Amino acid sequence: MVGGLVPKLQAYVLARFNWPPTMRTILQHPAGPFTIHFWCAWIKWGIVVANIADLKVPAENISANQQFVLILSGATWTKWCTQVTPFNANLMACNFFMTCSAIYQMSRKLRASYSKSK
Repeated sequence: MVGGLVPKLQAYVLARFNWPPTMRTILQHPAGPFTIHFWCAWIKWGIVVANIADLKVPAENISANQQFVLILSGATWTKWCTQVTPFNANLMACNFFMTCSAIYQMSRKLRASYSKSK
C-alpha cells in the first residue's frame, strides 16, 4: 500500500506545479526528496549539530564512549557512502563532519583527563 504512495505523490507534485528545470531534476533524482536517501542525511545532521553544541560543555563531562562510537560510525559510513547507489554527497559530508566533530570532542576529553592526572 505505502510503496505506491510516494511515486504517486512525486508524480502529483511534478505535474501540479511548473517547476524550473533545475528543481525538476532535483525532485526526480534517485536520491531526491522523495527517497529515504535524502531525508536520512538531513536527520543525521542533527547529531553533528548536537555534537558542536556540546563544545559549551566542560570537557570533563564529555562521554568518551559516545565520542568513540561517533568516530567509528562516522568514519565507517563516510567510506560506505562512496559505495552506495545512488551516490549521496550530503550523507557522505554529514558522516565526515560527524567524525571530525567527534575527534575534536575526544581530543578535548583526553586533554582534560591528561591535565587532571598531572
